[in-house]
Amino acid sequence: LGSACGSSESTPDGRGTATSDGGVPDAGDDTGFAFGGLHDGSVIGGPQHTAIFIATSHTIARVELYLDNDRIGEAPSAPWEIDWTTLPFAPGDHALRAVAYDADGAHVEGAIHIVLDNSPPVVGWVGTATVGQPLHIPVTDNVGLAHVEVVASGHIYPTTIDATGVTVAWDYGCEVPIGVAVTAVDLAGWQT
Repeated sequence: LGSACGSSESTPDGRGTATSDGGVPDAGDDTGFAFGGLHDGSVIGGPQHTAIFIATSHTIARVELYLDNDRIGEAPSAPWEIDWTTLPFAPGDHALRAVAYDADGAHVEGAIHIVLDNSPPVVGWVGTATVGQPLHIPVTDNVGLAHVEVVASGHIYPTTIDATGVTVAWDYGCEVPIGVAVTAVDLAGWQT
């Protein structure tokens, strides 16, 4: 989508071929929808740029995007891309639905289940570490953690994520307090 008029590209999930002039070759008996980079169960948060790929025998005139029953945007022409944000919506389970209309007003639609996460992880107080003892750092998130990095004196320590945070095999020995930097990233990409 978005290349010179009349050219085409395969959709990211391989269902059909979308053309840049708004037409979509027939994908067989079923209409296929794909939401670029998203799939059932995706966790997202914050500003979004959603590309919608449609395989249908209809010539598409416009596409509307809905979160549950709330219309969140429209693409009046190809490429079918809509910018929106998750921030006004409650976190949790939602349906992301695209409705594609042809020039006569007939429509086809497709939807996926997504999870909205509008808050970053929370890192708790680290406390005092003892050489040779595991250091537990409380890190929580309302949806889930993707990655936690612990850095002390320029050294990145391997971490193990559990239900209450991360554990670090602490081998740093010193007689003076040192700073420990903790960076936590959740499944939606929010970072603390």
